[in-house]
Amino acid sequence: MTAWPVIVAFMAAFALAQKAPPEGETPDGETPEIYQPGIADLAAREARQAGDVWRSKPALHPESGSYFQFVRDLRPGSPGVTWAEADQAARAERFQGRPGRLAVIVSAAQYQWLLTAFPPNESSKIWLGLRYWCANRRLSWGQGIGFEQTGFGAWDTPWHREDGIRCGLTRELPYMGVFIDPKSQLWRATGYRKRFRHYIVEYPAPADSQRPRADEHPGAPRA
Repeated sequence: MTAWPVIVAFMAAFALAQKAPPEGETPDGETPEIYQPGIADLAAREARQAGDVWRSKPALHPESGSYFQFVRDLRPGSPGVTWAEADQAARAERFQGRPGRLAVIVSAAQYQWLLTAFPPNESSKIWLGLRYWCANRRLSWGQGIGFEQTGFGAWDTPWHREDGIRCGLTRELPYMGVFIDPKSQLWRATGYRKRFRHYIVEYPAPADSQRPRADEHPGAPRA
């Protein structure tokens, strides 16, 4: 008689264990998506201590010799910064004596390294140093670096942000800034007045940083 409650409890626990899914698996046998915090999550957590602008620790890309830095720029009364504001802010940055610029991406390997170093999350649209000039339909990086000098692009489909603001549809649109779409981790372009919270600064290797600053000379036709 005294052993019966123990047997009942054991059988109930055994039955529950048989029905319970293994750890990390849903009851229907599917593995759920695990949320991976991105660099923007870290920036948002620490931004209160850093004021309106939060900067990651610069990371060295070994092949190019450039340092890259993720920046969260959320100014008072603003949802973020335009491409031009991000470009101006990047140029004002210095690291180890190197002047900053918005990031220039020259290869698929470098871009993959960048995504690994600064993994985006669902809200972290990120400005890059590339513009699409509407008048002549040409792309150029900052500092007068023509797009044909790099030849690499990671374009989404469609290549523009789906908000109706793009060359040919919006009057008096001089250019479109290019950003990383966090959902696809590919590039899109949007109107020059659009504001995003994030951008990536590059501190190029000394030889590359001596290129002339002549942003008004777009590169070869693309997109």
